[in-house]
Amino acid sequence: MPKKEEELLNRAIDYLTKATGKRPVGYRAPAWAFSPYTLGLLTKAGFLYDSSMMAMDQPYELISNGKDTGLLEFQ
Repeated sequence: MPKKEEELLNRAIDYLTKATGKRPVGYRAPAWAFSPYTLGLLTKAGFLYDSSMMAMDQPYELISNGKDTGLLEFQ
């Protein structure tokens, strides 16, 4: 499953980059469907922020397995 999700993410990145001339730096999961692999894939793809969690009004850094990811969460 992570391979398919990564393939779809990369296809979306490529499409948006070609359509807008700029690479996307943020992500919102479709229908807020955030899998156990999504955070790692977003980090690997170099995203700067996510807006899928909607947990707090203030931005915060996402943590994975007790480690900082460098990925910010915005509502």
